[in-house]
Amino acid sequence: MRTVVCATVGLLILLLSADLCAQVKVGVTLINVIATVVDGRGRTVPNLTLDDFILEEDGQPQTIAHLLPTADLPVSLGVILDVSGSMQSKIRTAQRALDRFFSMIDDEDEIFLMTFAMQASLVADFTSDRTRLRNALLTAVNVVGGTALYDSLYQALQKVKEGRYQKKAVLLVTEGFELLERGPGDTSAQPGRVRVALDRAIDRATRAGVVIYSIDARGLQTGGLTAADDFNCPPPGCPQATFDLNVRSAAAGRNALRRDTQEGMKYLADQTGGFAVLDTNNLSNGLGRAAQDVREAVPQLVDEIVTA
Repeated sequence: MRTVVCATVGLLILLLSADLCAQVKVGVTLINVIATVVDGRGRTVPNLTLDDFILEEDGQPQTIAHLLPTADLPVSLGVILDVSGSMQSKIRTAQRALDRFFSMIDDEDEIFLMTFAMQASLVADFTSDRTRLRNALLTAVNVVGGTALYDSLYQALQKVKEGRYQKKAVLLVTEGFELLERGPGDTSAQPGRVRVALDRAIDRATRAGVVIYSIDARGLQTGGLTAADDFNCPPPGCPQATFDLNVRSAAAGRNALRRDTQEGMKYLADQTGGFAVLDTNNLSNGLGRAAQDVREAVPQLVDEIVTA
């Protein structure tokens, strides 16, 4: 008797469910959100659970449907290396750091290498062959010309979408770019074409689930007097006060340039879930952090329900 009752109830539930589905259409969209959690020293925090996250949109709490750690998933990774003329004094350091970075990535990950100056050049297509990557890095890199950063970044984002794996990232090694624009003699900065180009790249990256890491190839920068500075008036050739003023002006200009060009790198990385490596001569260590983060970045699937 109990079996018959359970079967009858089950049939009733099925009928009611069928009737309900005929009257109400419910669509569920899962939105992929990439989150990287680090401690005060920039190290990735492991073993996180749903209870460790709060997600809001326009101040309204959102439901996190799934939390999927991705440390064990392979990665499709694009490396973009600035080879414009201004990188001449930095390119060897960048090459050595990238060579070490390639050895840190898991064997099953696939990587492509793209260089850019006035235009982008794919010097190594997607491969897991570290020897092939190393040869391309050390032999196919020629420093010349100006910088077509944004067109090259768009091409790299399009290329990384062709990768086999769902988890995707781009590593940008350059010497910085400004987020805001200043007019001649203008101390104020306003959003302009640069910001528009960056926002377009960020939109493409987020839609494709691509995390971007920005690496400042200039390393640790000084705000003081350097051997490159030549004021043509060291004391006693000119008053000490004039010399001091020239030094302060040079330092202020150098610090402003560093700050402005790093803002673009930080903005691009932060908005896509990555981070920027700035003000360090140990580029290998910064790239190592990126390698670890690529493995341990946490995609979350957020439940958004639309009814009609």
